[in-house]
Amino acid sequence: MEAALRMLELDVRRRLDGLLQGNHLGLVPGPGTEPGEARTYQPGDDVRRMDWAVTARTTVPHIRETVADRELETWMAIDLSPSLDFGTAACEKRDLAIAATAAVAHLTRGGGNRIGAAVSTGADNVRIPARGGL
Repeated sequence: MEAALRMLELDVRRRLDGLLQGNHLGLVPGPGTEPGEARTYQPGDDVRRMDWAVTARTTVPHIRETVADRELETWMAIDLSPSLDFGTAACEKRDLAIAATAAVAHLTRGGGNRIGAAVSTGADNVRIPARGGL
């Protein structure tokens, strides 16, 4: 399985060469410029990050958080319900779903990137928070 993932990594990265500019999009270190969520203003916050649209809507001062450009957060929706319990003699649909999940996780790991998942087993829905260091 690991050899197949490494071969996939080589093929995909070779095709993407030139389209991606490394693992880090930002040229300068820092909090980033990608807009994130708004939160209530607290004394000591930088007023230059004030989110005036949210402040006007709620009449309470809000600050816009930013997301670092250098981190990729990948979310996967995985169906592991009993409907995947069939397939061919060589491979079931469940095996393909697990292999696809492993391939995506393998290709997006590293560089401060985070991977999370929403897994449905048919009876339960489980949310696995995005984490790095896999």
